[in-house]
Amino acid sequence: MEVHHVKPLSTLEGEEVRIDPAVDLFPVCANCHKMILRRYDDVLSLEQMKKVVRVRH
Repeated sequence: MEVHHVKPLSTLEGEEVRIDPAVDLFPVCANCHKMILRRYDDVLSLEQMKKVVRVRH
């Protein structure tokens, strides 16, 4: 399992941010995490990733 940040860490540069694990993080398998982050400028949301998985299975 890997932990995905809802708001990409790359967008937090220079900001001090509090991370609420219950809201700002979610566990995903390594394959799904790679899919979510496959495009730097178009990161998938959790809901979008769920749709991808549903369509393929």
